[in-house]
Amino acid sequence: MELGRLDLNLLVPLDALLRERGVTRAAARLGLSQPALSASLRRLRRHFNDELLVRKGNSYVLSPFAVQLRHRLTEALGSIENVFAEHPSFDPGASTREYRIIASDYAISMIGGRLVSALSAVAPHARVRFSRWDLVTALVAGTSLLDDIDGLMLPHGFVSEFPYLDLFADTWTGLVAVENRSVGDALTLEQVSSLPWVVAFRDDGLASAAERTLRLQGIELNVTVVVDNFMSMPDLVADSDRVALVPTRLAHRASATSRVRMVALPRTPPTIIEAFWWHRSRTGDPEHTWLRGLVQDVAASLEPAGAPAGTGEGP
Repeated sequence: MELGRLDLNLLVPLDALLRERGVTRAAARLGLSQPALSASLRRLRRHFNDELLVRKGNSYVLSPFAVQLRHRLTEALGSIENVFAEHPSFDPGASTREYRIIASDYAISMIGGRLVSALSAVAPHARVRFSRWDLVTALVAGTSLLDDIDGLMLPHGFVSEFPYLDLFADTWTGLVAVENRSVGDALTLEQVSSLPWVVAFRDDGLASAAERTLRLQGIELNVTVVVDNFMSMPDLVADSDRVALVPTRLAHRASATSRVRMVALPRTPPTIIEAFWWHRSRTGDPEHTWLRGLVQDVAASLEPAGAPAGTGEGP
C-alpha cells in the first residue's frame, strides 16, 4: 500500500479512540466535536473492515483486531514522534518533562530519593512521578503499560519482551520479631512450613521469586497476611510470631529499628535482579537514553546488598 495514498491524519483519532474506547471521551481528549470524530471512526471502520469498537452493555470494548492494532499503533506513533522530536542534542537543563516511572515501594525506597536528587541537579525544571506497581497486574494479563510510561522498575521474571537495563542485585531473607525466641539465627524447614507468614504481591501471578522457589521445592508457606507493598511488612511482623519474606536491603533497614531481626532461610532462593524496562520505540530517543543513563548511574551508587543473617539449614 502506497504511503502517499493513506490519510495519515486518521492516526491520531485512531489512537484516541482505541485508548478511550469511546467517541465522547476521545473527542474530549482531542478537543474535537463528537460528529467529527464519529466521521473519522466510520472511515477507519471502512478502511480496516472491522468494527474496532464493539458495544457491550452501556460501554464499548475493543474488538480482537483493535487490541492487536493498538500495540502496533503505539509503536508507530512513538517512532513518528521521535522523528519530529529529533534535535542535534538533548539539553537536560531545558527539559520541563514529567517522567513517569512505575515501581514498587521497595524499588522507590532504594533509589527513588537519589534519582530525584540527581534529576534536580541536572534538570531542575523536570520532575518525576512514581506510580504504584499494582499496575503490573495488567502486564501479567497481557496488556502493555509501557506504551504510556517512561520506565518500569521491576525484577526479572515478570516481563521479558521489552528492552531493559539491570540496576542492582539483592537477596531474600526472613524477618521475625526481636522477641520471637522460638526462631534462632536461621529458620528450619519445619518452621518455614508451620509459622504464620506475611508475604507481598501473591495474587495474579505476582508471588515473589523466593516463594515460588520454595513452592517448587515442596515447601508451602502458611500465609496469613498478604500486602501490596513491602514497607509495611516489618510492622506486621513486630510483636508477633509471624515471619516475613523480604529483600535483604529492606531487612537491614527494618532491623535497625530494634523491633525485628533478620534470619536466614533454610534454602537459598534466587537472587533478585532489579531492572529498568522501557518500550522499544523509545530506545533511540536522546531524552530517554539520557534518563536511562541517569537511573543506571544512581543505581550503581548503591552500597552492596550484604548477606542474610545466619547460615541456614542445608537441603
